[in-house]
Amino acid sequence: MRAVVHIGLPKTGTTSIQGWLQANADRLPERGAAYDRINYPDLKRRRAHVELGICQMDRAGELMPHKETRRFYGLTDLEAQAEVARVYTEVFGKAVKRGKDLTWIFSSEDLGSLTTTPQLAKALDGWMGQFFSDVRYVCYIRRQEDWLLSRYSQTLRHGATHTLDEFLENAKQRNYHEMGKLWCDAVGSDRFVLRLLEPDAMKDSDLIADFADAVGIDHTGLTVPPRKNEALSVAAAEFLRQANVKLQQVGGRRAVTDLMRDAESRLMQLPSAERKLVLTAGQIASIREANETTNRKLRDDFFPERAEMFPPKSKPAPSDPAVNQPTIDELCEAGLEFVIPTPASGGDGKGGRKKGRKGGKKRRQNREAAQ
Repeated sequence: MRAVVHIGLPKTGTTSIQGWLQANADRLPERGAAYDRINYPDLKRRRAHVELGICQMDRAGELMPHKETRRFYGLTDLEAQAEVARVYTEVFGKAVKRGKDLTWIFSSEDLGSLTTTPQLAKALDGWMGQFFSDVRYVCYIRRQEDWLLSRYSQTLRHGATHTLDEFLENAKQRNYHEMGKLWCDAVGSDRFVLRLLEPDAMKDSDLIADFADAVGIDHTGLTVPPRKNEALSVAAAEFLRQANVKLQQVGGRRAVTDLMRDAESRLMQLPSAERKLVLTAGQIASIREANETTNRKLRDDFFPERAEMFPPKSKPAPSDPAVNQPTIDELCEAGLEFVIPTPASGGDGKGGRKKGRKGGKKRRQNREAAQ
């Protein structure tokens, strides 16, 4: 039996790949492949194949470091984790036997963050080897400047309060060469494939077409779900940052998560949303300089055919992105009123939606200003 495991690094199209696999799960067998979430009994997680990471950590003799996963599965200690791994190993084995003549495809973002040593990579490979005689691994990487900007947006959606400059101050380096060597040392360079999330490197300049090519599937005619994780606009990013600051002051954001998403969505629909959050030319240059040495090693060892690992984009970012700060501040104020209404606005003070006429008029004026 053969398997391909997609090691999903954050912000490298993992959601798109998993959405495509899920949307076409019923049609993949006719093309020689199989994809199944294979849930743990009576539990369903939104993230795909989280349990592979649990079994990986169990085989390595280490407790799962992700607190949310430990809580959800009751991984209070190594013994409890071993029991969860035992049950899932049995469930997993029965599931894959149903498609023994197919190439099984698995994809997990957890594996990308969990696998920090060759020993952990070997632990996963050893666990997979119980079921498959041929296991291969695929991983996508993204140029550091694009990855960092996308990562910054993600941190804002999860409660961060730092500005972009503050975020970049301690997060410029992203050593893909070290990660690639880790996997090659653990499973062999013949079973680990590193792919680039770059238009000139992907088949048909498309991620789904490239992934299908990497796992050996003809993707012609298969469903391609709409793209998710849209890039934030300047207004939406600043709203999230300011809202996170306010919510920390009043006791957290969990109670208003849905309202935050609604406000972000509304801001992203305004004409001003065309002004996407971008890095300045100076920020890009600083990031490229910080990763120059490791990117050269990455090219030499994994992509010798490329003249430059990540060539500068043909259309450079402006040195100072045009931002109408008064308009941005007004939009943020309207968004904050929506999420954390003040008594004067007619809200209930608890993230409710009740609004007074005066507050509604002000928000309409803010929207008009943004246009």
